[in-house]
Amino acid sequence: MSFHFIFLVYKFIGGDITFNPNIDVKTFNTICEEPKGVQLFDVREPGELESDGRIPGALNIPVGEVEPAFALNEADFKAKYGVPKPKVTDDNVIFFCKSGKRGLSACKSVEKHGYKK
Repeated sequence: MSFHFIFLVYKFIGGDITFNPNIDVKTFNTICEEPKGVQLFDVREPGELESDGRIPGALNIPVGEVEPAFALNEADFKAKYGVPKPKVTDDNVIFFCKSGKRGLSACKSVEKHGYKK
């Protein structure tokens, strides 16, 4: 699948939420190829995935469900979403959406649960 759009990515790095509105597909692919990998969370609504496409490997948790999802304990998160819950110390977590607003909102939501990077 080829993506012909630029999207906004919010990533936790070095204790601050950083925002890079200029990420393109090539940069995104480079990030995804890092040895530690990346944990992608698509915070768009399920209907948007059907109309706008998906990024392989991304887990869809709509923005309104991010805060309660990250409030779950590790076992419940894995049972509900089928993947391990990111640790608060992980620095390879990316939330994304179509324009970036919901990605930032998701970052702010998980900050309440101790995520800083």
